Amino acid sequence: MKWSLSLSVVWAMFGAALFMGGLQAETRLLRLTSVLAFGATTLKVFLLDTQGLDTVAQMILSLIFGSPLLATSHAYRRRVVVRLTALSKIKTARSEP
Repeated sequence: MKWSLSLSVVWAMFGAALFMGGLQAETRLLRLTSVLAFGATTLKVFLLDTQGLDTVAQMILSLIFGSPLLATSHAYRRRVVVRLTALSKIKTARSEP
């Protein structure tokens, strides 16, 4: 059980690294691969790793694995808003005489 949970942590960190690499390199394939890694890890944690745990431990595990998901979601959203704002400024500058 402990080894299985450790493997889930490693896969979550791998997914985060892929995601950050995809944001830095602006590579869609890396970002999509990170979503796949996060999704598989999340399913594994909630379907397999939490089977024998009590309710409090399940809640703590949910918080631990939910935090990286929220952090990457925030990073992606912030990057998209910055990019859309920059594009909007470019379009506005082109349309002005």
